Amino acid sequence: MSAPGLTFHAGWKASTVFPKQFSHVFQVAAAVVVVVVVIVVIVVVVVVVVVVVVVVVVVVVVVVVVVVVVVVVVVEI
Repeated sequence: MSAPGLTFHAGWKASTVFPKQFSHVFQVAAAVVVVVVVIVVIVVVVVVVVVVVVVVVVVVVVVVVVVVVVVVVVVEI
């Protein structure tokens, strides 16, 4: 008779004590996951913007160099 009482008591303890702690832990974990995801998204956006800016700058520099070379060659001729 004591074993079912103990298991019932253990079940009652688990159902009354742990869900509050676990829900709190899950809330904290969810908040941490959201913060990490937001940080990762921000970092990815920043990296993409930097890469786009670098590519645009490189393209502009190449175009300017080509135009200068063409103008110099044409003027020399």
